[in-house]
Amino acid sequence: MGFSEIIEKLISDYEFQKKQIEKEWDDKISERKKEIEKQIDSLYETRSKEIERQIEEEQHSKFLNAKLYQKNLVLKKKRQLIDDVFEKAYQQICQMDDQKYLSVLIDLIERYSDKNDEVIFLSSLDYPKYKDILSKKLDEKKIIYKNISSSDKFEKGVILYNEKKKVETNLSFESIMKRKKEKLENHIGKILHVI
Repeated sequence: MGFSEIIEKLISDYEFQKKQIEKEWDDKISERKKEIEKQIDSLYETRSKEIERQIEEEQHSKFLNAKLYQKNLVLKKKRQLIDDVFEKAYQQICQMDDQKYLSVLIDLIERYSDKNDEVIFLSSLDYPKYKDILSKKLDEKKIIYKNISSSDKFEKGVILYNEKKKVETNLSFESIMKRKKEKLENHIGKILHVI
């Protein structure tokens, strides 16, 4: 074997090994590329699902907020209706004629007085108008009271005050309506689907 044949053989072996190394590296690169593509696909799928979920959650949240806002508006309107009904009822009660009004005051005093020397308070507007008439009617019914005084705490009705026990029974129309409103609000609210 001559020198040129040895060089050719070396070149041939070199080319063969070079092709094998290149093929190995191409296979490794191709395999690694496939792994990276799989990871990218998996990451893309995971990320796209996360984004999709976030968008769905945001949309659902916006929908719930809009629904809540709408319910609050309806609730506010229904509550306004309830308030208006009670305000009209209160105004009608305050506008009853004198005879009916005195009858209601006497009925309240009879029902809630402990008949033990209480002070009966009338509103400052009612005091000059009804004091004497009320006193006469209470005396006729033999209802015991200490005296009749004036108060600017309320508009209509009476307040009974027992000085010995330091107990005040507020029978002002404002107070009665407030208590009735609290009791009836739940009932009305359920009928109107507010509660």
